[in-house]
Amino acid sequence: MTITHKLRALLLSTVLLASACTPATTGEAIDDAVLASALRSFDGCDALTTHLRGQATDQVTPYGLRGGTAVAEGAVVDRAGSEAASAADASGAAGAESAGGAGTFSTTNVQEAGVDEPDIAKTDGTHVYTVSDGVLRIVDVRGPRPELAATLQLSDGWPRDLLLHDDRLLVLGEATPPVSPRTESFPPPSREGVELLPAWNGQTRLWLVDVADPSAATVRSTMTVDGSLLSSRRTGQTVRVVVRTEPWLAGLVAPTGGPATEAQALAVNRARVAQADAEAWLPQVAVDGASPRPLVECSAVHTSPTTKDLGMVSVLTLDLQGGDLDARRAQAVLGAADTVYATADSLYVTTSRWPQVLPVDPLPVPEGPLPVEPDLLDREGPGPVEPDVPVSPPPVAPEPTVTTEIHRFSLADDGATYVASGSVPGQVLNQWALSEHEGHLRIATTEDATVDPAGSASAVRILRQRGSRLEQVGHVGDLGRGERIFAVRYAGDVGYVVTFRQIDPLYTLDLSDPTDPRVLGELKIPGYSAYLHPIGDDHLLGVGQGADRDGQVRGVQVSMFDIADLSAPDRVDQVEVGADTSTDVEHDHRALLYWPERELVVLPVQRWSRGDAGVLVLHADVDGGLTVRGFVRQPAPGDQDAVIQRSLIVDDRLVTVAPSGVMVSDLDSLAAVGTVGFPQVAP
Repeated sequence: MTITHKLRALLLSTVLLASACTPATTGEAIDDAVLASALRSFDGCDALTTHLRGQATDQVTPYGLRGGTAVAEGAVVDRAGSEAASAADASGAAGAESAGGAGTFSTTNVQEAGVDEPDIAKTDGTHVYTVSDGVLRIVDVRGPRPELAATLQLSDGWPRDLLLHDDRLLVLGEATPPVSPRTESFPPPSREGVELLPAWNGQTRLWLVDVADPSAATVRSTMTVDGSLLSSRRTGQTVRVVVRTEPWLAGLVAPTGGPATEAQALAVNRARVAQADAEAWLPQVAVDGASPRPLVECSAVHTSPTTKDLGMVSVLTLDLQGGDLDARRAQAVLGAADTVYATADSLYVTTSRWPQVLPVDPLPVPEGPLPVEPDLLDREGPGPVEPDVPVSPPPVAPEPTVTTEIHRFSLADDGATYVASGSVPGQVLNQWALSEHEGHLRIATTEDATVDPAGSASAVRILRQRGSRLEQVGHVGDLGRGERIFAVRYAGDVGYVVTFRQIDPLYTLDLSDPTDPRVLGELKIPGYSAYLHPIGDDHLLGVGQGADRDGQVRGVQVSMFDIADLSAPDRVDQVEVGADTSTDVEHDHRALLYWPERELVVLPVQRWSRGDAGVLVLHADVDGGLTVRGFVRQPAPGDQDAVIQRSLIVDDRLVTVAPSGVMVSDLDSLAAVGTVGFPQVAP
């Protein structure tokens, strides 16, 4: 049997046994909440080495690490889920700013006031900074027409997001190629019948760019970090970056001679685990081309007594005004993460887990035929793959119940220090499901949606830190029986939750007493809102999809809700864009622009069947309702319109950003003033 076929069988079993890869944390229950045991740090590298060797010995197989990443011929199975290419109290979105000689301009639509979030476009009121196709472009928007001021082809990576503070621009993305910066190498295995597995892990690449003179922007410092970029936040000149490192170990092998050589491969892998010290597992960082070093110190790694994770979630702190990128204050948690939420004082990372339901050791010898999904495991042909060794169907397992683990980092003293953990039943939708308010964390989850949607229900739980644990003090549940959460918003002591399956209930919640949260009102309407945004004191904007009574969606819908009486919320107006339309706002809140000075709402809309794309501009008057101001299209190469990704306000002009260029329009007439096209970059 070839290594490819055997690895395919292993990868298939990994997919089928995904619930067994990340055991749920168990602990004492309080009011239906499952509390994660408080994490502990390691005394030093010897203690961390002993712990990792013990866990890896139980998880190593002839084909690498079970529950980790098996790699052969470019095939990768991710052990944990990824972030939902995922997301202010009532003040919410983009506000107006004025800096230096610049006029008034909009900022990124963020969750918490004063906590900036990364985005593909930023402005300082004079220039627009944007990344597309791996290139940083700077457009001067001061004159009557926009002009391209600078273009930077950033090396050794693929930029995707920006954070801007004064004359420093931090560009965040993935490194290319995605391999570890470690300098160690392993010779070919001495045993016959085995071959070296390439060590693989995603990498994060950071560029610190000096934009004091935007037309002469220069890269001041670079950083390469083991791990996939999860998210980041900026408060003032301080940035926290969250990366997730999958479990892997260089030097592992796989058999080339089928079952006959599995024992040899297992012996080699166990020997490699037995001699690997802590540094072999720790993520590495390299700054400005220097030799890589461990990203975190052994004593800065934390773990729960119940977790078996070998991967890590690391939080590193950067100073944008420093001479270079330095991450010597990083801290890590053994585990996974898929959602990041932050205030000015706290940063939370969460991950959804399923309990172990099947035995995973020892690895069973495959028996009997089992068809393999071609699109999952074999991209070379349309037909099913026939393994060399027949594989038996997996045993029927009980349906898993998902829980969400939460880890809190304190952001005091310009660092990020782990302080507490907890866990609640259910799965979070995105960052908007969390909110810290007056010393409490509110978190909304949907339970059992992955098992039986008809039996699902949602809840909001309120947690408070006690020592190193996040413990539940209040709970309101049974929201949207048979539905799942589509949107959440918090505004001070009030919460709003949208659930949907066929009809969209909008729930209003009184959270003023953390120990006794309760439902105040409920509004049922067709369709759903996937994003909620406060407008004024007594109104709420909802962006989502209209639907018929059977739950069939019929295109983008923008709704205005009157929430002056929280016991009787009411939809007072709505705009339906039309069939076959979608908007990025449904899954990316940064795509929405709300400009309160002119009561304008701008959102991108696409109608894919017609190649029609642009931004819808609405006037949102709390007294007069929603009025369509117009639809702005941006020219693109070819016959189709450009897919506009972001909208900005600079003085009295609307700036739209697409991968193909930047266009400036008059804010009153919406007529185009000028366009800067971006030339295609050769791969």
